Parts: sequence; C-alpha cells; structure tokens
Amino acid sequence: MEDITRSWRDLLHTPLASKIERDALEEAMNKLYTPAPAKWITGRIASLLAQYFQGDISEGMMKSIADDWYHELKDFPAWSIAKAVRWWIGKDNPDRRKKPMTGDIAERAQKELGPLIVARAAINRFDRGHVPLIASQPRERISKERADEIMAQAGFSVKKFGGSDK
Repeated sequence: MEDITRSWRDLLHTPLASKIERDALEEAMNKLYTPAPAKWITGRIASLLAQYFQGDISEGMMKSIADDWYHELKDFPAWSIAKAVRWWIGKDNPDRRKKPMTGDIAERAQKELGPLIVARAAINRFDRGHVPLIASQPRERISKERADEIMAQAGFSVKKFGGSDK
C-alpha cells in the first residue's frame, strides 16, 4: 500500500508502461481490496468504542451494535478501517472526543482507498488504450510581428493604456 500511496500522483499522469506493470498493479490492488473478516471488524470496533464511556449494555445489544458496524464496514479492507479508526481518535480529527457513528468510520475508510481508486483508473486507461493527459511540450514563442499579424488577420488591434494604437 505504501508503494501505491507514494506513486498515486504518477499514476494520474504517467501511463503504465507495459502489461506486466499493469498486471502487477492489479494483483497488488486485489490483495489490498480484500475485505476484512467479520471477527476482525467487530474486534477493532469494540476496541474503538471501549475508549468512550459506556454504561451497562446487554450482550444482545452489543451483538446488534456489532452487526450494525459490520454491515457498514464489511466491504472495506482491514488496513483502511484501521487507518480510519486511528484518524478518528487522532489529533487531526476535531470530533475525536465524540463517539463515532458507523458512517463516520466508513466515510474515512473510503477516503483511505483514494490511492487505489487512482490506481484502478490507471489500469482502466491502459485497458482502453488511452494515454492520460500529459502536460504539453513547451512551444516556441512567436515574434511580436507575427503576433501582430495574426491579430490583424483576426480583426483585432492591440491597444496600450492611454487609448492609442500600438
């Protein structure tokens, strides 16, 4: 994941060089997209929620809460959920003192998938044979005389401040 995260900007602008590179990227992505197991999700969320005050909650209620969290997070890989949880309780989250809702962690877990979304787009461009937009090569500047000629042909005249032509 660190390699994809480091290279996501390149994946936006630089086409994949070969089918081998494309296939290696897809293989890595497939591993990284593997959803977390149910037991892992409920355990991770239990440890998150334990950091916030809880009164006596029945076992049945805890199971219902765990089911809600699993339903919301079941499609996310463990690493994105873990990063979302660490972000939620970390100093960069202004709401860290509030107990999170299922959607709060799911929203952040989705953001953590950003580099993989960029990688998927690079693979799709390769598969369609498209080359991403690359900054154009610098062009040779034209002379002032040629610019004036082009402007005149288009029916424009250059005016300077003060209202006089040329």
